[in-house]
Amino acid sequence: SPWKPITTVKLGSRIDSWLIFNVRHIGFYRVNYDHENWQKLIDALHSDPAGIHELNRVQLLDDSLSLARAGRLSYTVPLRLMEYMAREGCYLPWAAVLPSVNFLLSRLNGLPTYDDFREYLRELIAPTYDSVGFYLRPSDPHLLQMHRVQVVTLACSVGLPSCVTEARRQEQFISQNKTPEIAAGLEFVQLCTVLETGVSPDDLFHQLAVWGPNDQLRAMPCTSNKTLLIRYLTTSLRGDSAADWEAKLMSAVSRLPNVNTVFTLLVDRYSTLLERFGTKNTSTYFTRVGSLLTTNGQLAKVEALRAKVVNEEVTVALRTVSSGLLDRLRWIETHSPTIQSWLNHHKTNKIKKVQGSLIECF
Repeated sequence: SPWKPITTVKLGSRIDSWLIFNVRHIGFYRVNYDHENWQKLIDALHSDPAGIHELNRVQLLDDSLSLARAGRLSYTVPLRLMEYMAREGCYLPWAAVLPSVNFLLSRLNGLPTYDDFREYLRELIAPTYDSVGFYLRPSDPHLLQMHRVQVVTLACSVGLPSCVTEARRQEQFISQNKTPEIAAGLEFVQLCTVLETGVSPDDLFHQLAVWGPNDQLRAMPCTSNKTLLIRYLTTSLRGDSAADWEAKLMSAVSRLPNVNTVFTLLVDRYSTLLERFGTKNTSTYFTRVGSLLTTNGQLAKVEALRAKVVNEEVTVALRTVSSGLLDRLRWIETHSPTIQSWLNHHKTNKIKKVQGSLIECF
């Protein structure tokens, strides 16, 4: 009952199997378990994931990752539980896990753990990507089309070789003035993947000419060429409105390895930004990009700029950036060693990885 702080349920003297509360995720609350039951649930998912209802697979993923993020559960639990997703073929569990995956990628960005976590995600997503593929099939139901978009987006963003190869193959179609074979919703993913994996400037602008202005705006900053990115943002700075330049800025940092490059550009061009866009917009730029900073080196840049800035509103924004970054650094110090240790263990024990066919949902 919600009016009683504690409710005790007697389960008997011996429970040999796993237990799940909040069956089929009917209630709006999270459930934590003791270590023994988490281990039984992990073992059950590894051996027969379809034996646990899809809605409860969603619940276990979402609850364990959220509890770990809040410090109520070790990250070893959700990371081990996620191993079963190499067999997960359904839309909802992947949709449930993606926000937490993106959170971890943003927190680990700039650390050695970032690349190891991306490698782990490639291992998990590969079987599902092989199943749904890059292309639309006329008989596909709508939910499968949605599933394909989230799977291909993750697969290409973490550098799954088969996904990157397919994106590059579509580039060849475009270069030959042929119609690309891209499922709806994946146009930007294809373009961004090609730019991120490296193309010549001529090929880059040929690609951009095929797509509309919105995709051009979103995709140009996907390039992994830092010199091109800085030139693009610096050139745009001269003629764009404050809103247009902010859109390009946030597009650039949507590719996490660009965060440090973009923030350094903001620091170096602070005076120009203040003169060109004014106090309010400049403060917004620092606050939004600053929310993605994750390293002590970036903290040093924030503090060095704070010491020089005399504008009160920008000083407040930089103080907010510094405070948020200190919180993230404390989180990273607490959790990243556990995550890195587990990933190291996983890499050396791949012989024990989850085996079996993909759960069929479509």
